[in-house]
Amino acid sequence: MPPRARTTPAKKTSKPEDARQQQIQAFEHLRQRASKSPFSASKVMAGQAEPYVLGPDKGFDPPISVSQPTGLRNLEALDNAWRARDMFGILRVMMGSTQYERVVAQFDQYPDAWDLLVGLVMDITDHFQGAGASEVPGGTQAS
Repeated sequence: MPPRARTTPAKKTSKPEDARQQQIQAFEHLRQRASKSPFSASKVMAGQAEPYVLGPDKGFDPPISVSQPTGLRNLEALDNAWRARDMFGILRVMMGSTQYERVVAQFDQYPDAWDLLVGLVMDITDHFQGAGASEVPGGTQAS
């Protein structure tokens, strides 16, 4: 008896982008609910999209560019640092370790280093969240 011819299994018609589209649609109701909340990303992060820059005019050459944090883990860390009033933690999240170390080393030369650090955190917060945001408990317009 001759050997049976092999058949190839049928290809799946589902494409990765189809699965992604289904995922997006599955969460659409959550997006709709959030859009009506004062905690919506479009409302909470309505500040400056431009980075905050500490340049040579502020004693940093090369300049330090601070962008608004993204991603839930970074936003959670920033929220926790704000709630704890952890100025060091806020700067670490906003700047990353390398840039944070540069700022601390620069400010540590002055007797009022703590005030410089707090002032910088407030300035960066106001830049991204709007004037006065650093004065509000929680540090955001939604607080």
